[in-house]
Amino acid sequence: MDLRRNRRDVIDFYNQYDEDGRLERHPVEFVTTVYVLDNLIRSMGRLLDAAAGTGRYALHFARKGHQVWAEDLTSKNVDILRRKLEIEPSISMDTRVNDARNLSVYSNGFFDTVFYMGPIYHLPESEVASAIGEALRVLRPGGLVALSFVNKYPGYSESEYSKWINSHAVQEILSNIPSSEFSVMKVVACDGPGFNGLERILSEKTEDPIAVTEWLVSHQELFESEVALDNCCHGLVVGIKNESV
Repeated sequence: MDLRRNRRDVIDFYNQYDEDGRLERHPVEFVTTVYVLDNLIRSMGRLLDAAAGTGRYALHFARKGHQVWAEDLTSKNVDILRRKLEIEPSISMDTRVNDARNLSVYSNGFFDTVFYMGPIYHLPESEVASAIGEALRVLRPGGLVALSFVNKYPGYSESEYSKWINSHAVQEILSNIPSSEFSVMKVVACDGPGFNGLERILSEKTEDPIAVTEWLVSHQELFESEVALDNCCHGLVVGIKNESV
């Protein structure tokens, strides 16, 4: 994968793609991810969303009281996020266009939480480990990092996205994380065939938030099951930066 060509391809793709509507059209990934993170992030603090897209996750956690920095590779997505912030003046958020591989504007250990949910999708394999290292650099010891990845699920190689998305099996993504710096808390599937029941609830015109919560609570074991992880499209690794680093 040619890095320069790929970077331009990624920008061009998102400039014409409705990223803002993706998580509305496919809400299972967002709902599952938020449920997992809400239960793991126990305190407010500085949070970096290093590939924020149009801000679905950044806004959710800003509304909860986190001090959020949000950035994305494409100016289109950042502009959409800024327009959302204009109609929510109570939220103060630092936004910028940036390549998540270079977080040099931030000092070591500046953030309490780092979301790296997107960059790994598009990086050449040779850059994955160093990119994760950069995310860990700006995270304080004891801080939480969330890394999302596209899974090599059955049929993925025939997918239209396989030509420009770098997919990983669970063990492949874990092999890029330095175990001396990072302790894994959870590896979860965020969508896939096992989540059909949740998808049905979310697709109803009169979505019932109580039914959504009940489904999530009763299916927590599914998220981490081998079958779900083997067949999901999107996976999530959540961990803590070791105190000794």
